[in-house]
Amino acid sequence: RAAAMAAQMDLVWARWDQAAKTWTEPAALLAANSVVDFAPLLCGPMTNGDALLLWTRDYDNQLISTNPAQHRVGSRLWRAATQSWVATPSAATGQTYQLSQSLAGSGNRAVYAWTRDADGVLTNDTDQEVFYCEWADGTWGPVTQYATNSVADKNARAAVSPSGDAY
Repeated sequence: RAAAMAAQMDLVWARWDQAAKTWTEPAALLAANSVVDFAPLLCGPMTNGDALLLWTRDYDNQLISTNPAQHRVGSRLWRAATQSWVATPSAATGQTYQLSQSLAGSGNRAVYAWTRDADGVLTNDTDQEVFYCEWADGTWGPVTQYATNSVADKNARAAVSPSGDAY
């Protein structure tokens, strides 16, 4: 029953009209489907005032995925010049037991970071590690594990300096 309800969750967006001091009518960001789309993250401004959006999608309608083939982090770019969303490649696929996440960006660079529990047993947090991937000039790089140790990594936080250094 919870999975059926989760499948009805979709992302919508609206834009603030500064001159009129009102929001536009909410509009669907993605095609309607029976798949849970949740946990949106937004960063920017990127080059030319663009903004980068990530969200989590799980085809099994699970908030914490157990099946790597059914989980991905989708990506869209808001083009300030055309006032429209543009599809971009997925940021990360196949991530199971994903916990915290963070997105930061500036200029032509962004970093997406998250924590992941290796085995899904959340009562043993010594196997939780930080992973990240970087966006540069419109392309997502590979998923990289930040460290491997027995320290419980709880909350990933990403930052990109004005000069483009990712942290």
